[in-house]
Amino acid sequence: EFGNEKFTFKEAQKTLGDDSRIVNLCLSELKKFGWLESQTNPDDTRRKLYHLEELTKAYKEITKEIVRTNGK
Repeated sequence: EFGNEKFTFKEAQKTLGDDSRIVNLCLSELKKFGWLESQTNPDDTRRKLYHLEELTKAYKEITKEIVRTNGK
C-alpha cells in the first residue's frame, strides 16, 4: 500500500489492523532483514518515518538468505 512513500508507525498500524506490539515486531523484523529503512521524523523527533525497500532488493536479500541457510 505504501509503495515508495514514507509512512509512520500509526499508518502501518492502521493498514495492518494489528495491535502496536505486533506492528512493532513486524517493522523490527523487516528492518533486521534490510527491507525497511527508518529515519527520525523531522516534524516530530520522538517518532520515526519508515520506507520499504524496492521489491527487487528485498527479493535479492531473500534469495541470499535462502542460499546461506541451505548451505549450512
